Amino acid sequence: MLNNFYVYIINKFWSGFFNHAALDVLEKRKRWTIDALMRIPSGKTILDAGAGTGMFKSFCNHLKYISQDLAEYDGSGDGLGFQSGNWVNLKHDIVSDISSIPRPDNSFDVILCTEVLEHVVEPVKAIVEFSRLLRSDGILILTVPFCCIAHQTPYFYSSGYSKYYYQSVLPDNGFDIIELTSLGNYFDKFIESFSLTYQEVKRSCKTNVIERILYLFFSSILLILLKKWVIKGDQSVDVLTQGICIVAKKKGL
Repeated sequence: MLNNFYVYIINKFWSGFFNHAALDVLEKRKRWTIDALMRIPSGKTILDAGAGTGMFKSFCNHLKYISQDLAEYDGSGDGLGFQSGNWVNLKHDIVSDISSIPRPDNSFDVILCTEVLEHVVEPVKAIVEFSRLLRSDGILILTVPFCCIAHQTPYFYSSGYSKYYYQSVLPDNGFDIIELTSLGNYFDKFIESFSLTYQEVKRSCKTNVIERILYLFFSSILLILLKKWVIKGDQSVDVLTQGICIVAKKKGL
């Protein structure tokens, strides 16, 4: 009886919330990236570095689009951590290591790199490569996690870096940062973590119905407060955020 009640509550009230919380940061990042791409003048040559499934290819129709990827991840990885499941790589124009892309210097007007650097052993080498490949005054569109869970393992090497890392590494490698946006604040991240906790409990923990009902009860109380604090907590973005979005320009000669 209790188990039936739990299932009813989850299906009626909570599934939508947990799915929304998990997808919210993805939607924020997607909107930001599309907006950045739409600002690029038509006819420019863009490299989608670490393109994977080519999520943003359809938003580059006004550009000369070239994709690159290592093309080794298949959606299941090593079966540990969070995996992507259905995963269909593009037929990439370039299959290579992101730190050694076989193209001449100054080949591209724009480089797009979204949620890739946490999967690179030495991300600074990728940034050095981007600087080599971009033409003078070329644009780098970069999105990176600030604090993420292990995913797409074993191709996962860092949970993220702070804005201070990029404010140091990008200028050191020939870039001026012209836009740096944080996605969400401390409380947004906390809500996202609740969603992931729910999913992880289902995936890896054996719980009884009493434990699950208690989890829902206390979570409900805390989430009511968190939703209010999200609005009031803008300054908390300096402590914790969901991700960082950057537009940088390669310094002219």
